[in-house]
Amino acid sequence: MNGRSASILLAGLLFSSSSPAQTPSMRRLLSASNEETRRGAKANEDLSRVARAIGRVERAFEAGDSDEIESCLSEKRIYLSLRTRGEEAGYYGRSQVKHMLGKLFRERRTDSFTYRPEDIELSRDDGAGFRAEWSYVPAEADDVVTEELRFKLDRSRSPDGDDWLVSEIRAQSR
Repeated sequence: MNGRSASILLAGLLFSSSSPAQTPSMRRLLSASNEETRRGAKANEDLSRVARAIGRVERAFEAGDSDEIESCLSEKRIYLSLRTRGEEAGYYGRSQVKHMLGKLFRERRTDSFTYRPEDIELSRDDGAGFRAEWSYVPAEADDVVTEELRFKLDRSRSPDGDDWLVSEIRAQSR
């Protein structure tokens, strides 16, 4: 073995004994990276579940279906504040919100209900939110009215998996 080969072999042994996976700092870095990957996968799964919940809300508003909207509502108290309602803004039970929205749906024909998927927000405290534009034609009128609504969703743990349910519907100022 010549001098050059010995130097290469010695350098190889030196670097192999301190390979990145061997050092404590590199192990911590790899562990953090793996944890970040797991969190990213969980966030993607959450986003997918939130998107399905928003799709149900969208279908309910487009069809004016109070039974469909009821399936999207939290079992807990729901904050409701809409300009189009006659009732005072406040916290209501699931069946009350279904009844109030059912009345709204009977008095209005939905023209469109749109949201931008890139505006969906996930928070670390098992909450999510999105904004939507609800355009409708009131009974006895010909003009389309558009309201910007802000929805808050909370994670609901169930035996068949996590579900995201509406805990707040609030009219936004333009």
